[in-house]
Amino acid sequence: MGDRQSCPDSRIVETSCGKVQGRRLIYKEERQVEAFQGIPFAKPPVGKLRFKKPEPPEKWDGIKETKKFGPRAIVTPFVNGFVENLLRGTPSEDCLYLNVFTPCWKAPQGGLPVMIFVHGGAFELGDAQIFGDLNICDNIVTRGVVFITIQYRLGYLGFLSTGDAACPGNNGLWDQTAALRWVNDNIEAFGGNKNNITLLGQSAGGASVDLLHLSPHSTNLFHKVIPMAGNAECRWATNKNMPQQCRNKAARLGITAYETSEELLDKLRALPAEKFAVNFRNREKEPDVNLETVPILDGDFFPESIDEMRKKAKPKPLMTGVCTEEGLFFIPGKKPTEQDLNEVVNFAVHEAEDKNAIAADLKSVYLPDGIPADKDVFMRSIANIASDYFFNAGTIELCRKTVALQVEFDDEDAEDIMEENPYPCTTKQRTKSFLELIKHEKNIDRFVLAICPSEKTLTSSFGTWETKQLRPKATAKRGDEAVYLYQFEHFNPKVMGFAGRQLPIQDATHASELIYLFKKGLFTLTEVSLTDEDKHAMHLFTTAFTNFAKYG
Repeated sequence: MGDRQSCPDSRIVETSCGKVQGRRLIYKEERQVEAFQGIPFAKPPVGKLRFKKPEPPEKWDGIKETKKFGPRAIVTPFVNGFVENLLRGTPSEDCLYLNVFTPCWKAPQGGLPVMIFVHGGAFELGDAQIFGDLNICDNIVTRGVVFITIQYRLGYLGFLSTGDAACPGNNGLWDQTAALRWVNDNIEAFGGNKNNITLLGQSAGGASVDLLHLSPHSTNLFHKVIPMAGNAECRWATNKNMPQQCRNKAARLGITAYETSEELLDKLRALPAEKFAVNFRNREKEPDVNLETVPILDGDFFPESIDEMRKKAKPKPLMTGVCTEEGLFFIPGKKPTEQDLNEVVNFAVHEAEDKNAIAADLKSVYLPDGIPADKDVFMRSIANIASDYFFNAGTIELCRKTVALQVEFDDEDAEDIMEENPYPCTTKQRTKSFLELIKHEKNIDRFVLAICPSEKTLTSSFGTWETKQLRPKATAKRGDEAVYLYQFEHFNPKVMGFAGRQLPIQDATHASELIYLFKKGLFTLTEVSLTDEDKHAMHLFTTAFTNFAKYG
């Protein structure tokens, strides 16, 4: 396959706003894929449109060339700002673009399955360009799916909230919804099936996927979900105190005198866009808040509580999971010392009213024999707490709730698993129930088998779970949608780049699985070199994901 400059033009596609033309790429067995990059799905959210919901894009005459990524959102540099700008361009407030990668061969009747990826980055970092284009076409699209990557506003530009009608918040989620609407309106022209759309995302992107499933404004725009290492049940996914967080930000920017929210917004619009990026290395947030800018239950995009919306949203096939030790990513520099143990434990219980008692109980679960002499065992226990707190507990809770809403158990074993600890969701109970959940769910394999209501098989780099022998485990109540729970265990520190050297334990951690979908990840600025084992893991992982998109 030739380089980007030598690729021939793609066909011309008519969209709702005008004609677009991208590039044609040739892959194994002469399978051809077309890439349309930098397609606007909304007006640039600049000037008076800053802090407002996205508006439909302007139409254009002639043929728009869509051969390169659109500008990425305003962010603080992740590694090296000069190098990142050189490789991916300068960040811009004008960032609402998507990319369509589609097979050239004749689509089956009804069109090809569609997969839409929402990038993560704590709602403050990331862009579509990180994950590339050529490898998406080679690794994923040649399997017979249309793959789309989208961008959305980040930091305060995407999630500022005044707590009232002036700016309720969640503009980044409204951006994602606008992208979904564009896909529904246009994907048939690219050979896609608008009635078979799988939404997937990782970390904050995974939380976005689940939140989009919950909101009545977006839930009917897609049909299957893959939230990877993040969902709405994770504690960091929403923050009810965003209005105060945003007023604090305004004060730090020198804006303290205003009588109305509209006046505040006008003053904020007069400032350079770069002022609203979040410095992830030094977040300016309240002590008990996980992230600086996140979605809020605003009464608008989210008209009700998470639990109420989950009850009303139509069930969708769900595949979700985590890496072996997600928490390693969040404890760089930590050492197997009692001081570092206490720091991680204290953060895990900061929501609880009886912090000291819960902290002691937590230590008894992860360190039942006290502090071990083996430093590796001690470090693993600290990492386990972080993994369970940030991702594992929320992931299991999502599976519990999803299954409980659509099945009635008629098998004692399955019923026991649901009733041993019906993970309560009220704020005051969450930390304690997190502890109780971990006590009961150490045997994750048994839990996975029990919550799969359909006769499905998921093959991946961590093994195969056959659910056929469990029938009849459950009887459908609102549907019989599959629920898959995976754990990604394959790990090669070399493909983690600089981050691999920072891990206190060498193990699969947060975002390390992305390399096995895209052959690019958060920690490498360029393409990585894969071993034969890496390639096998990539084959299994992409097969599992694309088969889920095709068949559920």
